[in-house]
Amino acid sequence: MGDAEKALWPAEGPDTPGENSGSREMLRSWKDIAAYLQISVRAAQVWEKDKGLPVRRLGSAARSPVVADPMEIDRWLRSQTSGKAAENTRKAEEPVPAEPVRQAAGRPLPAVEPNPWSRGRIWIGAAALLLAAAAGWFFLSRPAIPSRLVVDQKRFQLYGEDGVLLWEKEFPKATNNYLPFSNNAYHFLIEDIDGDGSREILFAPPMEDSLDLPTSLLCFSSRGELRWEFVLGHKKILGEREFGVKYSVSFLFAVQSGGKRYILSVAENSPWFPTQAALLDVRTGRLVDEYWHPGHINSGLVRDIDADGIPEAVLGGFNHPNQGIGYPGLVVLKIPFAKKPVPAGEPSYSLRSFSGGQEEAYYLLPRTDMAERLQALTMVEVLSVDQENHILATTISLSHDTSPYRSAGHLIYRLDSRFRILDLWPADDHYVRHDELFRAGKLDHRFDEQERRSLMKILSFPTTPNGNAPEIDALWLQAGASPAP
Repeated sequence: MGDAEKALWPAEGPDTPGENSGSREMLRSWKDIAAYLQISVRAAQVWEKDKGLPVRRLGSAARSPVVADPMEIDRWLRSQTSGKAAENTRKAEEPVPAEPVRQAAGRPLPAVEPNPWSRGRIWIGAAALLLAAAAGWFFLSRPAIPSRLVVDQKRFQLYGEDGVLLWEKEFPKATNNYLPFSNNAYHFLIEDIDGDGSREILFAPPMEDSLDLPTSLLCFSSRGELRWEFVLGHKKILGEREFGVKYSVSFLFAVQSGGKRYILSVAENSPWFPTQAALLDVRTGRLVDEYWHPGHINSGLVRDIDADGIPEAVLGGFNHPNQGIGYPGLVVLKIPFAKKPVPAGEPSYSLRSFSGGQEEAYYLLPRTDMAERLQALTMVEVLSVDQENHILATTISLSHDTSPYRSAGHLIYRLDSRFRILDLWPADDHYVRHDELFRAGKLDHRFDEQERRSLMKILSFPTTPNGNAPEIDALWLQAGASPAP
């Protein structure tokens, strides 16, 4: 025994441990003490703290090395009265699994006192394990939430919110040209369209151009089961022109009105004309009603514009049936569509028989002098609504050639709920293109405030007009500019 250890022990006698007592070696760590008692280290430490287990520290710090004499431990064990130490044993064993307390040969162990808290803690622990298991089962067994549709050539892949592939569908006859549009969220829809708490997936893979096959809008459940199918468009005749069965989706909207749910599908015939707006039953895909537009639809929004409690679909594009460059057009459709009676003396430029007469109203915006000079198609490219519920309609003019002047710039119209022009902002590219054409000798003037004011006109119609009819040009000459904002 070293000097430090000798100082911790009383003088040797017949009943005290001594260096020369020789029967057993000193216990020099908690591990040795616990092994001697055949209990855990934690239990030995609790016995030392609460029951006075004879342990000496070689220093004053809490974590100083410890020593213990086996003979003194034996005397302590014999001194314990029956039924005094079990509570401490159980407290000590709660954090970690305890080794069974076995009676050492030739010496009794302290008797066990029941701990009223231990049984409750066991039940609490068991309940916690059951709850954790139930939570794990719930998260593992709940349906994955569809989030993203990826188009890979002829394969359509659906991914969940966690990025895991849920399912994929392959369409061997689909065209690869669909790939560039796969990032456009309007070309497909992932939404709970029928309110059953599960998302449906809608998309329409267009067929190869060489195949005279129609395109179908498909509705799948989140598990990949086909719910319904709707064939887009059909053959359509306007004047002497007949249009085929090949259509592709431009927009898909899930809409509600009057307590009913619908899908609004907007699909165009290749390349630009005509466009079908179909209102579908969400549960069956059945056609509820349809409207036909004489030109491409570039943009759209669904909103209760006039605050009458019934949502409107506002669709923007260009109106150019037959030959000509037409005008940018806006059509307003109540949801559901409502056919109006045919007025007496309807003008010859009306296309009611073609459109179906389902529109609430129709509007034409003017062409710029640049569009006239370049023979460019002017369209409503973007539709949005500002914080005051005003409609923002952005137009652009594009010519068919590949010259530097192919784009004639953007104009941004601000319209009120009755589609009256409140303001007009030419974009920077409009000023740039106008100046370029002026310097190139293609225009005889620079763009100024007077010309901006002259573009603040809008023509209103009860039904869809023929944007290339000669009468439309005459109406523009009669139309006055909107009042200054």
